[in-house]
Amino acid sequence: RKLKHDRDHQFKELVLQLKEHERREELSKKIQKEEVDELVRETLMYVKDSTKLIEVLQWQISDCDKQIEELSKEVEKWTHYKDVTYPARQAHIDGMREQMDVMKRLEEQEKETLSVEILRVKKDIQDRMNMLIQQKKGNLSQNIESQLDPKTLAEYRDNRWLQREVD
Repeated sequence: RKLKHDRDHQFKELVLQLKEHERREELSKKIQKEEVDELVRETLMYVKDSTKLIEVLQWQISDCDKQIEELSKEVEKWTHYKDVTYPARQAHIDGMREQMDVMKRLEEQEKETLSVEILRVKKDIQDRMNMLIQQKKGNLSQNIESQLDPKTLAEYRDNRWLQREVD
């Protein structure tokens, strides 16, 4: 837009200058032939310069049009992203967050279930170990009793009886 404005301004200036030259030409008819030739040369130079300036301005305008077109495509791309792609991605992200929340809840439930199961298994193991220890004690007691002489065996049985009474 600025380039168009500059071009228009320069063009108007050129038109004014051209009119000024035309006015000078009319006055110059009254001047000698050499002066007329000089004015013609100046006018030609001015026209050539103006033509070159117009070409440069047209090139700049064309370049600006290309830049505007590229920027329009970029704006269109980001508008599509904002209107279509971003909401779809956001919905996907929200769905994944919901799935994560569900998985966290399931994980907590599984932890609780496993904790209860671990405590139960520990208790079972402890009960079995205690039972095995008691069986081993009983087996050892029987083995020891079978190897003791009758006097020591009687003492041992008395001690066991006293122990049970104390407990």
